[in-house]
Amino acid sequence: PELALNLYCDDTILMERILQRARPGDDIHTVLQRLRTFHKSQKPTLQWLKDNHVPVINLDCSGTKESVWEQLLAIGRLMRPAAKLKDIPSGDDSVVSSGLFQDTPNNDDISSPSHTAA
Repeated sequence: PELALNLYCDDTILMERILQRARPGDDIHTVLQRLRTFHKSQKPTLQWLKDNHVPVINLDCSGTKESVWEQLLAIGRLMRPAAKLKDIPSGDDSVVSSGLFQDTPNNDDISSPSHTAA
């Protein structure tokens, strides 16, 4: 992969959210087991990404659904020009003058892709 998104959130907030939309039969024990399973698989996945030099964008999802969605949209807008650049031969300076990078959003609300998860 060329990039990975790590959506993270405090376990307490996750538990509250899961219990609010719980399926029939869900209880606190079921939620705790799901979180344990998630954490057990997340650590080796993040380590594999790090070992393979895959940039990871860490996205804090503890905010509102709307704020998380806005951050995801911003990441998509940032990645769209990069995806287009893959098809352009190196040394083609017309890309900069073409306006491809206009309206690129400020990325202050997301972690830089150069940061990797620990």
